[in-house]
Amino acid sequence: TGLWRAPADFCYKLPDNMSFAEAAAMPLILGTAWFALDHTARISKGDTVLIHAAAGGVGQMAVQIAQRAGARVLATVGSPAKRQLLYGLTEDQMFSSRDDTFAKGVMEATNGRGVDIVLNSLAGPLLHASWACLAPFGRFLEIGKRDIHENSKIAMDPFRRNVLFASIDLVTMFEKNEALGERLFKECFDLIANGDIKTPAT
Repeated sequence: TGLWRAPADFCYKLPDNMSFAEAAAMPLILGTAWFALDHTARISKGDTVLIHAAAGGVGQMAVQIAQRAGARVLATVGSPAKRQLLYGLTEDQMFSSRDDTFAKGVMEATNGRGVDIVLNSLAGPLLHASWACLAPFGRFLEIGKRDIHENSKIAMDPFRRNVLFASIDLVTMFEKNEALGERLFKECFDLIANGDIKTPAT
């Protein structure tokens, strides 16, 4: 008939404080941020995290996750207007995502050490600039697709600092590891339903 039925394990009763639109959007944007920061990077108190495109849906979720973990947030945004969407961040925590000037700001803000975690959605030279901002034992979380699909190259020298480069792709997860997808879906639903994470501002 062409109809698709969702598995029962991916179905939940919506709480009164969640709209259908929010419920439809949350698995992708919150799931991406949660799997990247919590499952992959194991973000913890005292970490410094650079979140690119922080005013977007995934970015706003990531900021909340980082703050909830007790991490220090540095962020990039694409315009001055988008800075207004990032509640709780000061001007010295925000940089432009339009060019690589953010890298100098990030290194100055960390006294030259770099950040423990990068949540990256920038491509090309801006990806490379972000990769260079990683501190020893840092975790680089790639949620963009352009450089992956183009089979781009990255500098290997940062690996001397015992760093991690990870690709985050929920489509692959739900296709290849349904059990993990089910677990992630439930965790994200509970975060919203319990009020631990708020839906993005627009």
